[in-house]
Amino acid sequence: MASHSLVASVLVAAPSEAASRSLLRRFWDAIVAQQHARAEREVARFLRAHRDRFTDALEREIERKFRDY
Repeated sequence: MASHSLVASVLVAAPSEAASRSLLRRFWDAIVAQQHARAEREVARFLRAHRDRFTDALEREIERKFRDY
């Protein structure tokens, strides 16, 4: 059984670090964070549909199904 966490960790930059990043970089980081959160929600929904039994076969199915997220 794998011990993966389905809780997305949010990295919060320090104010001085956030100010030094360009607007485009901050925009890109926000898009990536949103996509990551969406993928986490989809995987959690998939696990609930399969009664939260996280087997090797289910892990392979998740990797195949959500590869492009």
